[in-house]
Amino acid sequence: MWPNISIPFGDQTAQVYTYSLMVGLGLCHLLIGVDAAGRRAGMPKEEMGRYLYCLAIASTGGWLISMLITRLLYPGDESWGAIAAMPGLIGGLLLLALCAQLFRVRLKTYLELTVPYICYMHAWGRLGCFLGGCCHGAPTDFFLGIQFPPESRACQVHGDVPVHPTQLYEMCLLIGLGVATQIWTAKRHRITVYLIGYGVGRFCIEFLRGDDRGSLGQSTSGNFFYRYRACVVGSTQPHYQAAVRQGLIDPLDFLLLFYLTPPAKGRGFCRRIPFRCNSRR
Repeated sequence: MWPNISIPFGDQTAQVYTYSLMVGLGLCHLLIGVDAAGRRAGMPKEEMGRYLYCLAIASTGGWLISMLITRLLYPGDESWGAIAAMPGLIGGLLLLALCAQLFRVRLKTYLELTVPYICYMHAWGRLGCFLGGCCHGAPTDFFLGIQFPPESRACQVHGDVPVHPTQLYEMCLLIGLGVATQIWTAKRHRITVYLIGYGVGRFCIEFLRGDDRGSLGQSTSGNFFYRYRACVVGSTQPHYQAAVRQGLIDPLDFLLLFYLTPPAKGRGFCRRIPFRCNSRR
C-alpha cells in the first residue's frame, strides 16, 4: 500500500496520490495504444483524429459522471473526487457514442480497436486501488492473502488480518482480457468477448470483496448490478433487436448496443429512436 508520493518543493511538500497517477497512466495507455492500433490498421488520419478527440472527451466526462454517481452510491461517506470505476466506464461509453454521432465517426469500427486498451486502462486503475488500499477483499487464510498496514481501510474494517487482494485479481483478469482480445480474438467478436469475460470474471470476484461497494436498494450492490448488465449485454449483443422486443434488456443497454451492432436488414428498427445508424453510411 502506497497511497501517496511526497515530493519536496523547497519548504513545501506536494502530495501526489498514486491512484490518480495510475488513472492518468491508464488514460495515456488508452490514447497512445488506440492511436498506434489505428495507424497499424490503416485508418484515415482525419477520422482517427476525430475519434481520439471523442475518446478524450468521453474519458473526462466519464470521470465527472463517476464522481456524481459515487456520491449517490456512498452517501455521506465519500468526499468529492472519490470515484467508482464502473459508473465512469459506462458513462464514458455513452458519452463516446454521443460524441461519435456528433463528430461523424464509425464508432463500432473504432471501438473494436479500443477494447483491448480499455482493459489495460482499467487494469492501471485497479493497480491504483491496490496502492491506495481501497476495494479490498474479505479476510482469508489463503496463501495469496495480503496484510495491509494498520491505517488502511482493510484493517479498519476487518482488523489486523490478511485479506484477498481483489484489486490484483481484477488487474490480472483485465490484462488477460486485453491480451486475449488484442491477439487471439477477431475484431468483430472483441466487444462480446470483453463484455461476457469481464462480466463473469468480475461477478466471481465480487464474492471475495470485503469493502462497502454501495447500494442501489436495500439488498442490491451496485457492482452486482453492473456485472449482471455486462453479462446480459454481451450475450445478447449479436441479436439485440430480438432481445429488446422480448424485454431482455432495458433502454440503457439498448443505447450502447445500438451503436455496437448494425440493425437487421429491412427492419427499419433504427428509425424508432432519434439517432442515425452508423451502419447506413
